[in-house]
Amino acid sequence: MRASLSLPGLLPPVFADGDLLIDGGALDNVPVEVMRARVGNGCVVAVDLSPKVEPLTAVHFGPGLSGWRVLGHRLNPVATRRPIPSIVDIMSRSNGLSQVRLQRAALAGADTDLLVRPPVPALGALDFKSAVPLIETGYRHASEELAKPRLANRFGL
Repeated sequence: MRASLSLPGLLPPVFADGDLLIDGGALDNVPVEVMRARVGNGCVVAVDLSPKVEPLTAVHFGPGLSGWRVLGHRLNPVATRRPIPSIVDIMSRSNGLSQVRLQRAALAGADTDLLVRPPVPALGALDFKSAVPLIETGYRHASEELAKPRLANRFGL
């Protein structure tokens, strides 16, 4: 579990048996090829939670943003907060954008039996408060997809 929280740039990797372990999503968010190799002719169901359009979370702050001025505003308790992304937002977005592109390319030619894309809103990488609604939405969507006649027959339901 601890290795799954090791997001590059945010938390250090876990050292185990001579290996440095990080979150698997940093390399492959939807490991369809790995699962196909493991199950052979069995069914591979992939769940894609990436947004259809990458959300733009950056706020326009002009060409002359000074890091010193931002730091001064953050340290001054009475100063108004400037709407700039945090380091967590920047690291998550840069990793996320490359992952979404790679994932879409892999899923387009992937050997999946079912690709489920639940209608979920764009969530932050560390938005743990949204876990329950996300799970409920995903469950409902997957149940609806599996109930469709073509899939029910395919999966023997």
